[in-house]
Amino acid sequence: MLSVRVSPYVVAGVLVVCVGALAQETIQPPVSQPVPVFADINFESVNPEVTDCAPEKVSFELVTGYVYSAPADMLDSQPGTLMLTDCIDMCRNNRSCLSVNYETGLCVLFSSHADMYPGSLTSSQFPVFTLYVQKNCLSDSPPCDRAWSFERVMGFKLGSYSRKNSRVSSRQECEVQCLLETDFPCRSANFNNATGDCDISDMDRHTAVGTGAFQPAENSEFLENNCVDDPVRLCEFQKMEGRILKTVDSVFQEVASLEDCKRLCLTASFRFCPQDEGDAHIVLQEDVSGVCINMVGLVLACSVFLVAQLVIIVAWTAVWHRRRRSKLEEPLSPATTTESLRQLYDSGYPRRI
Repeated sequence: MLSVRVSPYVVAGVLVVCVGALAQETIQPPVSQPVPVFADINFESVNPEVTDCAPEKVSFELVTGYVYSAPADMLDSQPGTLMLTDCIDMCRNNRSCLSVNYETGLCVLFSSHADMYPGSLTSSQFPVFTLYVQKNCLSDSPPCDRAWSFERVMGFKLGSYSRKNSRVSSRQECEVQCLLETDFPCRSANFNNATGDCDISDMDRHTAVGTGAFQPAENSEFLENNCVDDPVRLCEFQKMEGRILKTVDSVFQEVASLEDCKRLCLTASFRFCPQDEGDAHIVLQEDVSGVCINMVGLVLACSVFLVAQLVIIVAWTAVWHRRRRSKLEEPLSPATTTESLRQLYDSGYPRRI
């Protein structure tokens, strides 16, 4: 019987080879994530109505509290963006940009939007609060000088205040109907995704606050017009202890005083704006609540009231002087005078001798 002597180095080499083979079988390379089907789509050819839109006809829709998910379509990410308007301007100046996600300090641009892919727009998760803005082309509408034309609230409607109703083919067409309205200032519209009904109204969440008209509705989208002109307002600021805004529209640094903060809020393009004070900077955010007075109407009403009071006082004074003058000029008959004196003496009035 032959005896085979195996060197220890050979045994060690065999073990290394076996371990390496085992590692190759057990450790698999990471599987790459599947690329979305729409990654290779040329969005400029899919959306020529937006990409070829005239600059003055480009419009934006704001959706508060929602985030758009399309990683393959992300064009750019801009940290340090402190104003929503700056984020919107980036998309406006980028021909390929069709939508943005914005949260305080971060602006993300996309080459697609939520209308292309239903279900891609979801509620933002606490504590992150995101604003989604979509670019539209409202070619038949008058120009609007606001950062966004409409604020869109999905699953809600403003009931009982419809002034006109029409059947349209898209949400954007409903927005155009509102912007073109001339019989009354259109402040909002309800669009039904299932039927295409478009109801426009001269009321919005601000003017109808406290009425309970703003309520959930299936297949409905509430569109609030941000292009409508509002009168100058005198707002009441209420301090809220222990609260902070999660996401804001604008951040102003090195503000000197609280009064300067309020002044910035009153002159902002948002109709209502809570404020957060601290570390010499302020933040402004659009809101749907607040106590505001129409200052022009208040001054006009006070002026009319004062003029009416003055007219009443002058008229009453003139009537009183006329009656007094007529009584003084009226001659007294002797019989009346004698009778009056007799009554006076009979009552105990002392006679003069």
